[in-house]
Amino acid sequence: MTGRPIFGQQDVNITRTAIAAGWFPLSSLMIKAEYVLQSYNDFTAFDHQNNGKFSGLVLQAAVGF
Repeated sequence: MTGRPIFGQQDVNITRTAIAAGWFPLSSLMIKAEYVLQSYNDFTAFDHQNNGKFSGLVLQAAVGF
């Protein structure tokens, strides 16, 4: 995604990739795993988001009754 911050002078780029998979082992139980990779590019040198990166794995379970 490319855009201009509210008080920014130039466009910045945020790249996000997410891969998710879910499974219903029982009719009332859902298990989900998601991997996210995100990076912040083209921010000014004084911005705290300059060359920032995030990556992580989320495991989630939900029970319905």
